[in-house]
Amino acid sequence: MSEEQNHKKRRIKKRTIYAIILLVMLICFVMIGFLLLFQVRKIEVEGNQILSKQEIADWLQQDEFSTNSVYLLCKYHFTDYEMLPALEEAKVGLANPWTIRVQVTEKKIVGYIIVGDDFVYFDKDGVVLARTKEWWDDVPCIEGLTVSEAELFEELPVGKDNKKVFEHLLDMSNTLKKYDLKSARPRIGRSARKTCSASLAATVTPCVCMVSCIVVQRTITSSLSASTMI
Repeated sequence: MSEEQNHKKRRIKKRTIYAIILLVMLICFVMIGFLLLFQVRKIEVEGNQILSKQEIADWLQQDEFSTNSVYLLCKYHFTDYEMLPALEEAKVGLANPWTIRVQVTEKKIVGYIIVGDDFVYFDKDGVVLARTKEWWDDVPCIEGLTVSEAELFEELPVGKDNKKVFEHLLDMSNTLKKYDLKSARPRIGRSARKTCSASLAATVTPCVCMVSCIVVQRTITSSLSASTMI
């Protein structure tokens, strides 16, 4: 083999090595740029009332790869993930490469009871969604439920009869808001039936019966006020 051929082969070998080195460097630069550009620096949360922004942010970033916004986007769009107990839905998107935007839909609170010094807010299934010392004025207080303890995201420890009433509390809560009866305090139990006629009490639940009577009373009061003004 001639010297010229050997020189040519060495040149090709050097060029190949240089090309590989450049390719590796390019891949490294791309990866570093990707990691830096798509590193999560900010999380924007919308639609939350029960959960704090920090609680939702901690839920989003619960594994070691969650500092990358592309990873989070893929995880919450294409994989099965465990939803927070207080959430119905969560939509995760990118505001920009380093900012995650999450729109949450929380479970609906239907009422609250007082346990010790705390306000305990629960959903239509009797599951505790929040326990706080803050009073939320747009939630009705449900009387007649007596519990000694209430654990967050657990069902209220009540009797079977009261559990059946939970399924009607959502309609009751909506009715209270519709007629602007935020200060009403519906009562669960037999005493609620006494506020309505016997025929009405036989066909509706105690809670709905109580609300119906309040609405009728509000309507009669409004009519009398209007008549007085005339």
